[in-house]
Amino acid sequence: MKKIFSIILLTGLITFCFAASENAGTTGFTFSRLLFSPRASAMGSAYTGVSSDAEAVFFNPAGLYQITGTQVSAVYMNYLEGINCGSLVYAKSLNNHSAYALYSRFLSTTETRTLSDAQGNYLGTDGTFGYSNIDAGGSYSYHFSNSLNLGSTARLLYESIDGNSASAFAFDLSLYHITENENLHIGIALRNLGFQLSSFTSDNYKENLPALVDLGFGFQIIPALLLAADFYKPFQNDYYLRYGLEVIPQENLRIRAGYKSEATDWKTGGSGETLAGLTGGFGIIWDRYEINYAFMSSGDLGFVNQVGICYKLKGNQK
Repeated sequence: MKKIFSIILLTGLITFCFAASENAGTTGFTFSRLLFSPRASAMGSAYTGVSSDAEAVFFNPAGLYQITGTQVSAVYMNYLEGINCGSLVYAKSLNNHSAYALYSRFLSTTETRTLSDAQGNYLGTDGTFGYSNIDAGGSYSYHFSNSLNLGSTARLLYESIDGNSASAFAFDLSLYHITENENLHIGIALRNLGFQLSSFTSDNYKENLPALVDLGFGFQIIPALLLAADFYKPFQNDYYLRYGLEVIPQENLRIRAGYKSEATDWKTGGSGETLAGLTGGFGIIWDRYEINYAFMSSGDLGFVNQVGICYKLKGNQK
């Protein structure tokens, strides 16, 4: 019965992937699409079918059931144009059937204020203004059966631009399926569903959230080699493919690489476009610490760097 239920859920969500409208309109709160995980980012963000650590909250919360004990993860991202952002996650396994996580992530930067007349003609600059985003919430994972795990995340989003602000409520729904081949895992996540709570302007202009669907596969070919692939679709855009791999040449070292097909959107004809979409990085494990680094090429826009540390407290073992 549970196997039939698993198949129904998988079929329903996959159908939803193809039914999602490509003309859902423009979106706001795009910060919520940034993913904070050096391990995942180095693997081309192909992580929905892996999601085996605290940073699963950003990809597939159903995967949280795989953690043991308690994990604390902190990530810093040096984004494009000098933008700084980061995240903090606390994840805990409750028992053999459930786990939860609390997290927050932020982005802040300053921009030069430009002036123009009524016709749009440039009139110079006038100091700077601030731009910031905060996203905070909680996730829960439930081990429904030996083949199916369910997950969800609920969170509040807040944006501030030059003294004006907007807020929204968002949630994610996901599942994590372990196939009859226990080395092959499948994940499906619907992310950034929800609605706006307050708007930047007094006329209450409403914006859609950047909702998307992500279907991912993780295949542990051998203990030292993990392959991953994601089919990723924002509701208002085309499908994208993401690929990644993780190699373990030594017990305490991980080497990672990946590629994002949305790199075609970043190609502008410049000298850096050949690298667009390529990702890579590494992880070093020392005692109960794991230090991870990732780089991602955005073509002529430049490189994005992520560095993170995950601390695994002693706790229950599954």
